[in-house]
Amino acid sequence: MIQPKERIYFENLDALRFLAALAVMGEHITRIFYFPDDPLKKYFIITISLDGSGGEWGVTFFFVLSGFLITHLLLQEIQQAGRFHLATFYIRRTLRIWPLYFVVLIFGFVLHPWLDASLSEKANPSLYSFFLANFDNIYGAWPQSGILGVQWSLAIEEQFYLLWPLVIILLIRHQKIFLTAVSLFIFISILFRLNGGHRYHTLSGLAPLMMGAALAYVAVYKNDRLDRLVVFLSRNHIRWLYVGFFLLIVFNYRLSSYFHWGDSIAMIGFPLMAVVILIEQSFSPNACFRLGRSKLLSQGGKMSYGIYLLHMVAIILSEYVFNHYTISFWLAIGLIVLLTAALVILSYYLIEKPILNLRPQRKA
Repeated sequence: MIQPKERIYFENLDALRFLAALAVMGEHITRIFYFPDDPLKKYFIITISLDGSGGEWGVTFFFVLSGFLITHLLLQEIQQAGRFHLATFYIRRTLRIWPLYFVVLIFGFVLHPWLDASLSEKANPSLYSFFLANFDNIYGAWPQSGILGVQWSLAIEEQFYLLWPLVIILLIRHQKIFLTAVSLFIFISILFRLNGGHRYHTLSGLAPLMMGAALAYVAVYKNDRLDRLVVFLSRNHIRWLYVGFFLLIVFNYRLSSYFHWGDSIAMIGFPLMAVVILIEQSFSPNACFRLGRSKLLSQGGKMSYGIYLLHMVAIILSEYVFNHYTISFWLAIGLIVLLTAALVILSYYLIEKPILNLRPQRKA
C-alpha cells in the first residue's frame, strides 16, 4: 500500500477517463442515427451506446472519480502539511475547467445560432456562465443547441468543487462526524432520486460524488482495511465482477423500460460499480489488466475533458454536412470521430495545455 508521505499518481485513471468520455460520446452519436434497419448498423449503434446506458454510466463514473480524486488530494495534503491551501485549489480547478468551458459556451450561444437562423435558443446564458446549467435545464428551458446539452454535469461538479473543500475544513478534524456527514449525503441523495428527484439536480449527483469521497477517506486514513479488501479480491473474483458489471450496463436500459424499479439499478449500481473499478485499478495487486499501460488510452484520458465538451460540437457540425450531402452511414460515423479528434487535439495543445502550465504548484 502507498505510504502516506508519497505524492500519489493513479496511473490507470487517465485511461478510465477516456473510456468514460467515449461512452458518453457513443450514446450521443446514436441520437442522430437512432437504430437503423440494417442489422450490422443497428448492432454497431447498440454497442457504442452500451444499449442506451453509455451516457449515464459515463457521467456517473466521472462523478465518482471526481469525488475520489479531489477528496484524496485534499486529505493527503492535510495529512502531510496539517492543512491544505484553499486558494491554490480553487485557482487550479478554475484554470482546468473554465477556459474550454467558456469557449464551448460561445459555440453554443453564439456560433450555433449564427449558423442556424431557425435556432431559437431558450437556455439562459447567465445561469450557464455561473455553472447553474443543471437548474436551468430543470426549472427553465432545455437548450435547443445540442452543444449545450452536457454542461449540466459540469455544473454539478463545479458546485462540488466550490463547497466540498469547505466541508472538509469544518469536519475532517472530527472524523466520525465527517464519515457521518458523507453517509448522510449519500442517503439524502438516494432518497431524493427514489422520490422522483430530477437526475440533473445537484442532490442527485451527491451520491456518486460522496461514494468517491468515502473511498478516498478509506485510502488515506484506513489503508489497512483497503489492503485486506484488495488481497481478498482474487483475479477470479475480479473477472466475475467485470462480467456482472458488463451485464448491468448493457441490460440497464431495458430493465428501466420494463420495470418501474429499473432506474434504481443504475442509480445505486453504477456508482458502486465505479468504486469497485477504482479500487481494482488503483489499489489491487491482483488486477487482471492495467489500463495505464496503454499509452493510447492514457493520452486519450488527458484529453477526455475536451472529448466530453467538444464531441457535441463535432456532431452538430457534422449534421450540417449530412443535410447538404448524401453520405453513407459509415462515412458519417468516421466524419464525427475525425472532427471530434481534430477539435480535441487543437483544444488540448492551443488552449488547455498552455493554460494548465500556468497553474500554481501544490504546496507541501
